[in-house]
Amino acid sequence: MRRYRSFRRCISVILLVTVLLTLFCISAWAQDKPVSASPSDTRPEQTVLSEKGTFQKKLDEINVRLSEWEKTDNSLFAIQNAIPETEVSNQIVRLNAITSYYRRIITALEKRDTLSKEMDRLKSTAEQAVESLVPEKPPYSLSFYETYLRNLEGLDNKIKTLKRSRAQVESARNVARSALDKASSRVRILKEQVDKVEQGSVPELAWEYRTAKAESELYSVILDFQGIKDSNLKIEIESSQIIRDRNAQGIKWIKDNLHYDAADLQKQVEDLQKNIESLKKEMEILETERVQVEQNLIKAQATVEITQDPDKLQIANIALKEQQIWWEYYQSRIEHNEEILQYFAESQNIWRSRYSLLNGDTKTETLFEIRNSISARIDKLEQNLLEEQERLSSINSLLTVAEEELSRSDINKQAEPYLKGIALALEKYLEEDHLNYTSKLSMILTMNSRLLEEVENKLDAVQITKKVSTFGRERIFGILQTELWTGEGYSMTVRKLILAILILVIGLSISKKLTMAVKGRLEKRNVDQSATMAIQKISYYILIITFILITLKMVNIPLTAFAFLGGALAIAIGFGAQNIFSNLITGFIIMFEKPFKVNDIVQVDDSVATVVEIGSRATTVRDFDNVEIMIPNSHFLSNKIINWTHSDKLIRGVVTVGVAYGSPVREVEKLLFNVATSHSKVLKNPVPYVVFREFGDSALLFELYFYVDMKEASRFFVASDLRYMVDNAFAKNDIVIAFPQMDVHLNVIPGMGSENVPEQPGEDS
Repeated sequence: MRRYRSFRRCISVILLVTVLLTLFCISAWAQDKPVSASPSDTRPEQTVLSEKGTFQKKLDEINVRLSEWEKTDNSLFAIQNAIPETEVSNQIVRLNAITSYYRRIITALEKRDTLSKEMDRLKSTAEQAVESLVPEKPPYSLSFYETYLRNLEGLDNKIKTLKRSRAQVESARNVARSALDKASSRVRILKEQVDKVEQGSVPELAWEYRTAKAESELYSVILDFQGIKDSNLKIEIESSQIIRDRNAQGIKWIKDNLHYDAADLQKQVEDLQKNIESLKKEMEILETERVQVEQNLIKAQATVEITQDPDKLQIANIALKEQQIWWEYYQSRIEHNEEILQYFAESQNIWRSRYSLLNGDTKTETLFEIRNSISARIDKLEQNLLEEQERLSSINSLLTVAEEELSRSDINKQAEPYLKGIALALEKYLEEDHLNYTSKLSMILTMNSRLLEEVENKLDAVQITKKVSTFGRERIFGILQTELWTGEGYSMTVRKLILAILILVIGLSISKKLTMAVKGRLEKRNVDQSATMAIQKISYYILIITFILITLKMVNIPLTAFAFLGGALAIAIGFGAQNIFSNLITGFIIMFEKPFKVNDIVQVDDSVATVVEIGSRATTVRDFDNVEIMIPNSHFLSNKIINWTHSDKLIRGVVTVGVAYGSPVREVEKLLFNVATSHSKVLKNPVPYVVFREFGDSALLFELYFYVDMKEASRFFVASDLRYMVDNAFAKNDIVIAFPQMDVHLNVIPGMGSENVPEQPGEDS
């Protein structure tokens, strides 16, 4: 029985939890679902529910509510409902906002009617003949053609602006939709709470419910307005596109009926020449004004230099800044006007070139040159335009600072005129110099673009050249696409192979130059040569591997294509390439552990040489016969190596000399020591010393030990100098340098005389 009751309790708990979860999900779904009563949910996504009359009726209702509020004492109402008076004011503000949006909706609906009628009219004339789109009769001049092109550009800009506006409206609709969902959810919750209490018992709750409904109504009318506005923008875009397409057809008709008009060309050139003459006169006036500003600037600088009082110095600096900005303004205008003069002259040439193209006077070879030069010119002009925009940002920042200074309540009255002068100069730059320059810059940019387009059209018309080049390109493309071999998921073509080889060659060159540059930079900073060489080698191999990986990536060859090389590489390392990898690894060990460095003197086997280069595979040394020897790196690990200059460059040398028996040995020692200490290359510390080594067979043997710094001198040359000096010192002091001597004693055998000596063959009797 107990088990049965426990089972029933478990079932009840499970059912209760299930019901609660279901209710929670339904509530969440209801909050996320758009409000069905909202008039914004029935347009194409959400179509407008109401027409002009319906919205007018709602507007009248809101006006009635506002009239009631005007008759109400806000303070008394706030006290009666236990709410702050600001809440009452906020409610009135909401109602006024709702009224404003209803009026805007009515205006937007009227505009939609007008736009719809215009759209119907445009659609009714869509089948109009092309020649009727242009009122004037052909033939047409280039200036007439230019007018239509500018109209077309204006329509393109208008369509772009309308599309941006529609995107902004869509973003605003999303924000309003989200706010409306939250406000509607709040209204439902408050309504449930209001329904549970008696009417008038909780005035605060009733007021909160009232404000929530007003807020929900506000977001609803905002959403309605944004929907109608979006609809109007859509109609405007469609109608503008129709007008634009018709203009484009008209332009094509004009273009097909263009002719060479000498009078029009002359008029355009003369108009530009008038602009040039007018601008030159303006520049003369500007030059005069600039001279005056320069004089004022010099005076202001002199005032700053002689002023000692801090307050007056501050005013003088502001006055100096004003004159500097005025001078920069005039300098900028003169420089820009000089460029504009060039633009006018360039425009004259462009008009001549365009009419020359129209008349067919330009050769095909010249067309290619013109196209290349115009493309470069357009890039330069676009760069100038960007630079001017950056300069405009800088001027705007300065103007903002000046205006902030003028708006301060504690502004210095003496400095105020100068600050106003600064602001005026900056405003004149923006309004006169910048606008004039950018407009002329845009003008010449457009003219060059027109000429480039016409040149390219002319080149496209050269059918023979086009066919030949197309045929050649197809043949070359076919050869480049020839597959050499294929694999799983990749194929190697001639194009990929050539591209890979080019990338590798360029990569090797770049890697070598970069590592050499790094080496040079490190050597200038006196970095150890071995460390420099190690960094160079490691950087080189890293760059090579990187370029190999980049090459494989660019030609779309996966690394798995080289998987078969893994086994071959392992076998190669085990057999033929064992020594190569041994030398390679040993090279890096030598670079990092540094048992010897570049310029160290080492003894390998029986050779004494200087280390020249520590490579990845072998080390290069140069012996004293100036012979370079390549020694595999692995040899240094498996054999005994003597490094004479590992810790320092000090090396001990010895000179052995023998003197005759009977020589004063102490005098000999003194002379040898004096000789060593008098040599400029023999180090004073450690001190040289003399050793009386032994009594030789024919001489008393002495050894003179000395130390030299290999950075400054060679041990062998110093030893040679010392021998010369020893010989000279011994000669002056009558000390004989012994040489090997041997006493020979002959024992004569009795009875053997000279007469008994046998005659030698060949001698006379």
